[in-house]
Amino acid sequence: MSDRFLREKDLRIDLVASILHAGQIGASGDIDLRTAGTFANAGAAGAGGTLMLTAVILFMPPL
Repeated sequence: MSDRFLREKDLRIDLVASILHAGQIGASGDIDLRTAGTFANAGAAGAGGTLMLTAVILFMPPL
């Protein structure tokens, strides 16, 4: 996913497959992102409130 998902309020994304995130996810409220597979992050995510990531495997490469 290399797109931008931006929201002025809360944002919830539920996925049934693994995802490689290379884009931007942002919300002025809370973000709740859930996947039944692997979440590999190569992008940016930021929330004005709580940022919650739920995955079977969470891969965050070093900076």
